[in-house]
Amino acid sequence: MRLSEQVILGDNSKSDDVSLFVSAAQAQMWMGQIRGCGDSLQLEPCLAWRSPFVCMGGCGVTEITGDHVEWAVVDRLRQMLEEPPHEKFNVTQTYALFTTVMCWVVGRIRVTEKEIRSAPEGLRSRINNELAAEILRELSDQRIDEEPWAIQLTKSRRNAQVGTVDVLAPLHFSGEHLFAERFLINLRDAAAHGDARNVKPFHVGKPNKIEQLLAGFTFHCQEKEKGKIVWWGEITLLEDDMRRIGRHLAMTFCDALRREVDRSDFVEEAVTCVREAAA
Repeated sequence: MRLSEQVILGDNSKSDDVSLFVSAAQAQMWMGQIRGCGDSLQLEPCLAWRSPFVCMGGCGVTEITGDHVEWAVVDRLRQMLEEPPHEKFNVTQTYALFTTVMCWVVGRIRVTEKEIRSAPEGLRSRINNELAAEILRELSDQRIDEEPWAIQLTKSRRNAQVGTVDVLAPLHFSGEHLFAERFLINLRDAAAHGDARNVKPFHVGKPNKIEQLLAGFTFHCQEKEKGKIVWWGEITLLEDDMRRIGRHLAMTFCDALRREVDRSDFVEEAVTCVREAAA
């Protein structure tokens, strides 16, 4: 029987020194086709930051960390945004993928200096917090009216094509600021905060027909200080906008994480060793 390096995601919080021995038959049953590790696997809890298990077999030691899993999740979301959309529910599917990427990545990179300083030097959590802060600093220098964000800032409505229908869509953005950091934080807060109805569907009617076409979504954004609204704006994104912004945001995060880990086989390990549980 051929076995391979693989990760079993589970709860290893109850013990720091428990070793789990998995027979070849059990491994085959749990993980499907496996190759290259001999007849048994020894899975030990790994104490690295957010790490699940280390696969120890005839192939050597591969440490599958939280970095691998996080990279895999965000990259898979990016891939789904690059694939042809759902034939029937394309705009709804795009919104789900886009908001997942946005909430994950923007929430992940919004770290404070206090959070960075609170972790000991060299600890993986501190390194990743520093990485997240660096991504946020880079976004603060990127204008949203330039590629890859390509957000229209003119005062007039824009011509757009929704399916086979030409429509006059709202402005991309009715706010004042110009840089990606604040723009993305506003989008994330509108989508993630449940204290108001901040996101509404943008739909258009088909000529001479009763039915409506779902074309995108409008995000009602606001910033508060001491409970008072100090800024507000609206952002309307069509399907192509959500796919473009979501892809780039996911790619920015994954590329930065890959560079920080600085291991030539990191991406291959994340792709092959992080599998999703079957339903």
